[in-house]
Amino acid sequence: LDSSGNTQEVSWSKEEVKLLGDIATKINTTLEEGVTMQVKQNNLDKCSEIFQVGLSEIRGMAKGEKFFTVLFKIDQLIVTMRNNRDAPLQDTIVGLRKTLEFLKGHVGRLQASLSVPSLSSSSSSSSSSSDDPKLLLFDFTDPTIQLQWRSVNDAVMGGRSTGTLTYLPEQRTSIFHGTLRGENNGGFASIRSYDVGERLVGSGYTGVELKIPKGDGRTYKMQLIGPGSEFGVTYQADFTLTSNDDGGAMSTIRIPLSSFKPSVMGKRVGGVVSPILVDQIITFGLMVSKLTDEGQPTPGFEYGDFRLELKELSLYR
Repeated sequence: LDSSGNTQEVSWSKEEVKLLGDIATKINTTLEEGVTMQVKQNNLDKCSEIFQVGLSEIRGMAKGEKFFTVLFKIDQLIVTMRNNRDAPLQDTIVGLRKTLEFLKGHVGRLQASLSVPSLSSSSSSSSSSSDDPKLLLFDFTDPTIQLQWRSVNDAVMGGRSTGTLTYLPEQRTSIFHGTLRGENNGGFASIRSYDVGERLVGSGYTGVELKIPKGDGRTYKMQLIGPGSEFGVTYQADFTLTSNDDGGAMSTIRIPLSSFKPSVMGKRVGGVVSPILVDQIITFGLMVSKLTDEGQPTPGFEYGDFRLELKELSLYR
């Protein structure tokens, strides 16, 4: 990997590509241990120590010219932590996450050409062969899951609703939660994943599956976003769960890709629009809104708090 972040046109051995996988695994382990210490025990000093030790070990693994970019990124994080003791730990977390995504994005071609197993990362997806009936994309029992999603609320249109993803260490699940408010014609909150890259191309999956331990009786939307559609066409599908705060059974929601409806800014797109294909999906989203996937008022909608507990998001055949 050269100084421009491109894969060099040089020969890579299976051992070298495996080392890339080992580096990715070490980054992921460091993230899990550090974030768990930060979130579960609120011990920032111990979290900082874990990151410093992990960064040092990762640096020792990334030797040789082919690992220049990885080494450069790790050195930047080490220097920041040494020179600025008050630097937010979140900056280190985000930096490690970006380095992990960099590795997964730039060495996939090398892995495929050498038949080396894909980079392991329990925080984002499980390995999947072409025959697997299901592909786990997001494991919401992982402490680092918050780093893979971001909030997109009605503040982008002047509203004041809030919504975010929070990991619950005691329950080992995550919740999409917040407050819906009506000021300035607001009325939606959402979270979106960061790009999943090209790992869905050619996978052949036909639907989305959610495992939900607890709902609150509200109607939610599953969202699929293709390339270049950040604020363009979004494919949406509603689902409703009865409130099961009394410890009811796990709910499994399955939505075929053909059921997702195209919309722009909450309004259903008219005319003939082709359904989204799995190869086109770049980003996933979850939303709660005053409008349905048809752009009509959501039955029973109320402003106020919402809470949806999550365990898994997968694709199925």
